[in-house]
Amino acid sequence: MASGFNQIPIHPDSIERTSFITPDGQYEYLAMPFGLRNAPSVFQRAVVKALGNLTSTYVVVYMDDVLIIANHPKEALERLKVVLQILTDKGFSLYAKKCSFLKQRVGYLGFEV
Repeated sequence: MASGFNQIPIHPDSIERTSFITPDGQYEYLAMPFGLRNAPSVFQRAVVKALGNLTSTYVVVYMDDVLIIANHPKEALERLKVVLQILTDKGFSLYAKKCSFLKQRVGYLGFEV
């Protein structure tokens, strides 16, 4: 995903809790920055929620890694189209240079799957 956590807006009631001061003034985050204690779990939960029941059928999500499981290339392309459409509709964007498509094996969390 492009800019991972920064794609998640901060709830209006929590914006003031992200305040920080610099020599140029006081600022607040409007999107979730890296470094917030619950940011990883909030981000993962948002991606899983966006993909809904696909995560119990053919999508595996860990943080900003999304694996789509398929038996053949045609099925993989159909599933990829669905996943990309959902992520786009939910406001997520991808960083194309970090994406891999139609691979039979990938490195994932230190394992080859």
